Amino acid sequence: ADIDRLVKDLNHSDVRVRVAAVEELGRLGPDATAATAALFQAMLDPSRQVVTAARRALEQVRPDLAGPVSTLL
Repeated sequence: ADIDRLVKDLNHSDVRVRVAAVEELGRLGPDATAATAALFQAMLDPSRQVVTAARRALEQVRPDLAGPVSTLL
């Protein structure tokens, strides 16, 4: 998968594209570590669907950060 393209898709106007991008990053797991900052940004998305997907993706990509972040949110 092209992580740069997926990160770019996180800013797409269509919520379905943003959710799909977040979910794909989650499926990549630790291979998507370069997208960690973008996943944090996605957790501020106006769509609850994107936020929930981003939280799940972060658990897959950076499990070491997922717990502390969930506590903050």
